[in-house]
Amino acid sequence: MELIIERKRQYTDILRNYSIIINNKEFGKIRSGEKKVIEISEGDVLQFEIDTRTSKKIVTNADDKSFFVYNSISNVYLFMAIFIIPILFYFSITTKNYYYSFLSVLFLIYPVYSLYINKQNYLKVKRWM
Repeated sequence: MELIIERKRQYTDILRNYSIIINNKEFGKIRSGEKKVIEISEGDVLQFEIDTRTSKKIVTNADDKSFFVYNSISNVYLFMAIFIIPILFYFSITTKNYYYSFLSVLFLIYPVYSLYINKQNYLKVKRWM
């Protein structure tokens, strides 16, 4: 059966390709914003990988038409890392109110958790019928 795989364009992984793994063998790679059409059999196991981070394994069935893959760290976190967190640190130092430092550390917890602790769920895959 024919299957469409589409990768969301995200700034956090824009220069890196995701590996398409079918039945524990690398099938190919998909770039940011790319759409690929592949031939796959019903019951094949589909997974995506980047470095040591992977998506959950998905068993394909006859109803599957397309999949949408993206990483769990959205573009909002990239914006926060570049603009919001340094501003919070600046306010914490200039006002001597360390509540702002605490907020900036809280904003950093989720990306660190996704990258280093929860590696199996870094890449997300949605079925599109």
